[in-house]
Amino acid sequence: LRFHGNGTNDIDRVKIQIDDPANSNAGPRADVGSADFTIEFWMRASAAENTAAAVACGNNQNWILGNVILDRDRLNQDRKYGLSVAGGKLVFGVSGEGTGDLTICGATNVLDDRWHEVAIERRRSDGQMWIFVDGVVDATQTGPGGDVSYPDNAIATDPNDPFLVIGAEKYDAHPAYSGWIDELQISTILGYTTSSTVIHRTFFADANTASLYHFDDGSGDVITDATGRLNASRSFGGIPAGPEWDTERPPLDGPAGIALQNVASGLPGPTFITNAGDNRLFIVQQTGQIVIFDGTKILATPFLDVSSLVSCCGERGLLSMAFDPNYAVNGYFFIYYTDTNGDITVARYKVSADPDVADSASSQIFLSISHSNFPNHNGGQLQFGPEGDLYLGTGDGGGGGDPLQNGQNIDALLGKILRINVNPGPPYTIPVDNPFVGKAGADEIWAYGVRNPWRFSFDAITHDLILADVGQNDWEEIDFQPAGTPGGQNYGWNKLEGTHCYPPGSVCSSTGITLPVLEYSHDFGCAITGGYRYRGLDFPSLYGIYFYGDFCAGTISGAIQTNANWRSAIFADTDFFITTFGQDKDGKIYVSSQGTGSIYRIVPADPAAPIFSDDFTALNGWNAKNGTWTLDNGTLLGTRERKSDDISPAPPCSVCNFEGDLQLVSGGRIALLTFFKDKRNMVEVVLDADNDKVQLLQRSGGHRVLKQAAAMTIDPGILYHVRVLFDGSRFQVFVGSGAVAPIINVTAAVAPQAGGVGARIKPRKSTPTTGRFDNILEY
Repeated sequence: LRFHGNGTNDIDRVKIQIDDPANSNAGPRADVGSADFTIEFWMRASAAENTAAAVACGNNQNWILGNVILDRDRLNQDRKYGLSVAGGKLVFGVSGEGTGDLTICGATNVLDDRWHEVAIERRRSDGQMWIFVDGVVDATQTGPGGDVSYPDNAIATDPNDPFLVIGAEKYDAHPAYSGWIDELQISTILGYTTSSTVIHRTFFADANTASLYHFDDGSGDVITDATGRLNASRSFGGIPAGPEWDTERPPLDGPAGIALQNVASGLPGPTFITNAGDNRLFIVQQTGQIVIFDGTKILATPFLDVSSLVSCCGERGLLSMAFDPNYAVNGYFFIYYTDTNGDITVARYKVSADPDVADSASSQIFLSISHSNFPNHNGGQLQFGPEGDLYLGTGDGGGGGDPLQNGQNIDALLGKILRINVNPGPPYTIPVDNPFVGKAGADEIWAYGVRNPWRFSFDAITHDLILADVGQNDWEEIDFQPAGTPGGQNYGWNKLEGTHCYPPGSVCSSTGITLPVLEYSHDFGCAITGGYRYRGLDFPSLYGIYFYGDFCAGTISGAIQTNANWRSAIFADTDFFITTFGQDKDGKIYVSSQGTGSIYRIVPADPAAPIFSDDFTALNGWNAKNGTWTLDNGTLLGTRERKSDDISPAPPCSVCNFEGDLQLVSGGRIALLTFFKDKRNMVEVVLDADNDKVQLLQRSGGHRVLKQAAAMTIDPGILYHVRVLFDGSRFQVFVGSGAVAPIINVTAAVAPQAGGVGARIKPRKSTPTTGRFDNILEY
């Protein structure tokens, strides 16, 4: 929407009613302030159209003096907040109930006629307030505590009191905002407390979303809430008339876009894709075959054919497989299928002397679960957890609405995530820390309350469990279990569908239920297909994104997690019937299309150009602090008997990644300096040949706030490729061009200040050290 700053006579604004003054009933979820909240959106505006002067921030209500963007004021009363732009900077104010006022001022110029992602937050417990611009903390301070939501029993001093107004000051006493606003989301948690990666996609509603406005209606005065809860209204008017529907939009198509590379076609009904720790892809077909893609072609002979054992098709068939973590030694793998009676079966097989063919006579059945009442909701996922136990997801037994009542029945194995120990087996045994061991409930259960958990996966780095559960008629959901937390989660089915009472219109309670971190309505699809979080090293722009899809809509979406907040967006809109995602040994992600029988590799659409790169064909702009720094055969060479730095001319960044090739010519230490603002603020990654270790050292304000080390032999004369990834909360350090796992994986002590990249040598005692650097990247 394009606002024109005509904010008088109740026009040129959007209004969200957050209370009904006719009664004392609780207001809608968008009436945030009784707990933590986040409001985030995209804006684009110019200084010429927003002329409010800078204001004095502090214990006052001066936010109202700026060009007002968000106004949840109450005339001459407490419990209110608002956001404006004054002197080119964002200004956020809160007034508590008898706890005072605070206005905080940002530092970033947002009136540069460019799109910016903006978020404001408040924590109820201590009143802490934040402003974020483009993922970076722009201002934060402790403010008034207590409840600042609109009182349910309030008597309005002005008819506009019970509204959240966008684009204008609701009482027409102060200047209104002029510019564009898009993608406004109101959430009931703190989305961020440190700098984070901006996801350049439209927002998706999740379990913590109160309201979400895409502003895509295109005409009329009703602004649709994508959660279905609380439509807003447009008050149109003025000269020029606003807010007007406009085709201008934020950069929601990049830079982390994706392309799909076709790698194999002509496969009948692919249901699963995996690898055995080598360069082959194993593709499971619903009809009962597992075939191998060797990197160039599908091998003519199936790896395994159990079609005579399998009932197919619809939702039945051969549904997935999992290689034993010790497959390279024991040759075992497991398959999940529905047998000729429709029962869920988990069996173990062994590879033959030919690595491309399994021994079909080696079958040993580990688990069989009766599933003959209905042909649907068979689940289908097998996955070994990081501790070596086998997890499997079973559907609720089928039919609509869980007529067998399995989801909440802890004595039934249907509608569950099960966890069993298959070594040595058969039979399987029960891990001693399964949640129902020694108490009521089936010992095999790890989690319950799922409808049809078709696909789930473990994060290869954090080991978090991410579970996609197919919904009934209205909502699809993604559930999340952080690594290290015990099992026993109840994900709600069939009391809830997503975060909503089931059946619709019923009264329910979410007490004791683990709510999804993301959900979407059937306006956007009908059957979620869970995927994987990308942890490969080939595509830095995709790192940390969890990819998933929808079978009906053909959309491929990506979600980014920052602390407890998840943001999701559609990355590709295809005509695929998406049945599964998969990974190769390097972490690259694949997706299948049942309709075409094709397998595609997900790659960046347009890999973003680095912020800075230098291969040292010349020495341009580097600033040597001390020591001798020269060009030597296309590399940067530094020598000194004391610590010496050479700082690049790279522009500063706050959420980004760094790479470089480092070599000690002699003993001592060599370091890649990242987020280098000055010697008091930086993140240093050290290769220490004297003590054979890698270290990450974070300095903030002159103090060392983080130190993490890992043992590694560092030999002089060896060129080491160092990669430092930062997603807004964690540092991950990879050493070696073939490294697939970080040698250091640690949460930042504080958000690093924006900075560039540099080189450092650190000699031992007074012995000179020489270090070599090449192929420096900041991106």
